[in-house]
Amino acid sequence: MAREQYKVLCTPLEKDRVYRDFSTDITDGVENIGDITMQVDDGDFDIGVFAFEDVQIRLINDTGSIKTNGKFYDSNSPSSIFKYKRDLAIIEIIYIDKNSNETTVFSGLVNDALSKDNLEDGTTTLTIIGKSSLFNKYPIIGGSVGDGMTTRQALKSILDRPIITDYLNYDANNINPSIDTIINFGSELDNLSYKAALDKIMLASGSVLLIDDNDNIIVKSRDDNGNEPYRFYNAGDPLGRENIINLVNFNNGVQRAFNFFEIDKTVSYNDSLINAFSLRKKKIDVDDIITDLTNRQSITDFYLENFSVPKQELEITCLIEVAKDIDLLDLCTVDYKPILRSKETPFSFPYNMPYILNKRVIQGNIGFKVISKKINLESYTISLKMREIGKLAGDSEV
Repeated sequence: MAREQYKVLCTPLEKDRVYRDFSTDITDGVENIGDITMQVDDGDFDIGVFAFEDVQIRLINDTGSIKTNGKFYDSNSPSSIFKYKRDLAIIEIIYIDKNSNETTVFSGLVNDALSKDNLEDGTTTLTIIGKSSLFNKYPIIGGSVGDGMTTRQALKSILDRPIITDYLNYDANNINPSIDTIINFGSELDNLSYKAALDKIMLASGSVLLIDDNDNIIVKSRDDNGNEPYRFYNAGDPLGRENIINLVNFNNGVQRAFNFFEIDKTVSYNDSLINAFSLRKKKIDVDDIITDLTNRQSITDFYLENFSVPKQELEITCLIEVAKDIDLLDLCTVDYKPILRSKETPFSFPYNMPYILNKRVIQGNIGFKVISKKINLESYTISLKMREIGKLAGDSEV
């Protein structure tokens, strides 16, 4: 049986928005790969609207050959593999398990503005950002979003354009905003970056935007993906199904629960939750594009319904081979039982005294959705941050 390993492939641009039709394996030049992070809704005290990914790769330029030295420098280097430009080159990181099965764990684009060349030691550190980073590259063309368009119509107007579809796939069937509200002043989005405009539209529609493994643009609710749950067990499992290395950062989720939402003077709040957890206010910054008071009320009511009740959060670490297929917002369960240990005391001879290592119990029928992934290719582990599903207390059983 082979050992676990990874390979890194690079596909540079040949000209503007046109990629070379084959990839180059650059694994031999990799000195180090940092943690690969993928997250949505991951910042404490925040409600995320965008899934984003990033990783840094340190590469060695000194190959021992004058013809290929400097091959990871930018296009100004004569031996560079980036003949047109380094920015936006596609980088794929592929995990290879012990049975030689391959899984792409990351596919992104070089952000040259954040990449650095060290001429002293001959290394290049590339910052690779998920393909949603394209939305930071281009401005919204004036007039793209007309007054009175719904959020679904607005998304089609700005996403179904060559500057986006040359890199990503747009399909109207994948655009399913939670609230298909009317945008009263689309001109407020003119000349913003795609990212800034999409942030507002995602907030107004109560949705998240993700790029899937096939480069499809997905707009959906924050609900879990509806998959058969991935199931995780700690060492306390009586059937020996342990697949968790550790569990950390367990909390009650109050940091991401808000009980007072506002759009200008339109508000939605819950008195009982304010009394229980004190005032936790959140402004939904869409008052410039949504002016209809009824629509504003629908939006604040939506957020109050979805983000007012605290939901448990936790982070587990396991082997990549256990969780390599898990996507953001996938449904999981964590069956965490007390672990019985024994210890020797002066009074326990000839038997050691039993004691419980952990007293916290997480029931295996509670559903969680993945809101963050962090892959470490040094230890071949993956950390998954999860949030309990549901909107109300006690509605998260699966």
